[in-house]
Amino acid sequence: MGLIGEMTSSIANWISASRLVILVPLWIWVSQGRYTWVAWGLIYVAVSNVLDGTLARLLKQCSQLGEKLDSWGDHLILISSVVWLGAFRAEVFPDGRLLWMIPPAAFYLVVIAIGLIKHHHFGGAHILEGKPLGIFGYVVVVLAMFGVYSEVAYIGMLVFWILLSALTLLYHFRPDLFANHQRSLILGLLGLDFEKGPIRYFFS
Repeated sequence: MGLIGEMTSSIANWISASRLVILVPLWIWVSQGRYTWVAWGLIYVAVSNVLDGTLARLLKQCSQLGEKLDSWGDHLILISSVVWLGAFRAEVFPDGRLLWMIPPAAFYLVVIAIGLIKHHHFGGAHILEGKPLGIFGYVVVVLAMFGVYSEVAYIGMLVFWILLSALTLLYHFRPDLFANHQRSLILGLLGLDFEKGPIRYFFS
């Protein structure tokens, strides 16, 4: 089966691939100043990010390609969102706030580079303790596209961005410390790994 055939071989892969495809119109809309359209597009991206992994596990459609598609989508959306905030919606943020993103963004890029050199893939997007980054991140960017700034959401995004990068760096060198299915440092240190049940379906 070729790459295209494998990408379209399951519902979960279709959903994951759609997050990559929608990046094209999102970039077009943000460059045209259609920020409300971008916000609704990102809401779709957030919902699909939950659905693809959950459906893959429920329907037994998990695959290495699906995991890669999911990871590529997560990282490209994150990188794109940072550019969109700085280049198109900076006026939404109080003076100096956007500069707070520089340290976590630089740390993230270093960790991503290490992963690409060491493992030849992005890595890190599926670490359980990093899930709140997705929540806070989507809230910050979607609100910004609607012209709204939330200090709590913004600080939460920065804190969990640094946490995810730190855990990803540790995972690059000590994956044995993490639970296999949840990729969680806390669960790994506790000796817990949920192969079945709701935790497996929704937190893997």
